[in-house]
Amino acid sequence: MAIDPFENPKTQIARAKRRIDELTRGIGEYFAVNPFKESIRRDRERGIQVAARHYSEFPEELSEMVDDSITKSRSALDQAVYAASLLIDPSLKGNEKAERGLAFPFADDPKKLDFKSVPAALHDVIRRFEPYPPSKERPDGNFKLVGLNRLANIHKHRFLIKAQPAPASLFAWSIVPVDLTASPTYAWDPDKRELSATTPLNAPGMHIVMLNQAIAFSEPEFVRNANVVSVLTDIHKMAEGIVSAIEAEALRLLP
Repeated sequence: MAIDPFENPKTQIARAKRRIDELTRGIGEYFAVNPFKESIRRDRERGIQVAARHYSEFPEELSEMVDDSITKSRSALDQAVYAASLLIDPSLKGNEKAERGLAFPFADDPKKLDFKSVPAALHDVIRRFEPYPPSKERPDGNFKLVGLNRLANIHKHRFLIKAQPAPASLFAWSIVPVDLTASPTYAWDPDKRELSATTPLNAPGMHIVMLNQAIAFSEPEFVRNANVVSVLTDIHKMAEGIVSAIEAEALRLLP
């Protein structure tokens, strides 16, 4: 049986998807046991009442799944470029210096993309994905692709990318029963992992109802409060598409 030169990047893509599926199940199990304590605080001096929900620590093993999915999606890009390069130019194999330069390139500006040892025949297909950030002066650029690279680099230099129960903007909470003239004000305290809803003190008695639940990034800053599963799914689909495009271009260029 012929060996698929793109087996490694495809395997990484498949593993990234499995980690997302495992994470999704783990999040469901986390919320299934109602991992929070509720309270109602009344402040007569300020004339307000606050319904609060304090969440338990998000399991570390689920945060590790977030890390794993990111690093596997990112490494698939490098492995695809490596496989395509050797397929197009077999003379690169065994050249240690050249092989170190066979990676998916990123830059802050498209003019500064450094392809190093990557064969020129692959430059156009890589440029098509715009591996640089958009700017005010230059509307092109791929924020998601650059975000994947930044998340992967953070993983290399820090212990874990942090995830936590999502803030009010993602939770879709409501207070019932509720006086429609007294809309609650929502607040999320990441240090306490507490989500609260404040209404006037004279509003009807209330309790918290959870309509939707999610897990969000608490750091790094550029993805803070973004739904973890949604981000990882977008990243995975994007990486899978890039790997397929690089493979197709390499096969097209073969004699």
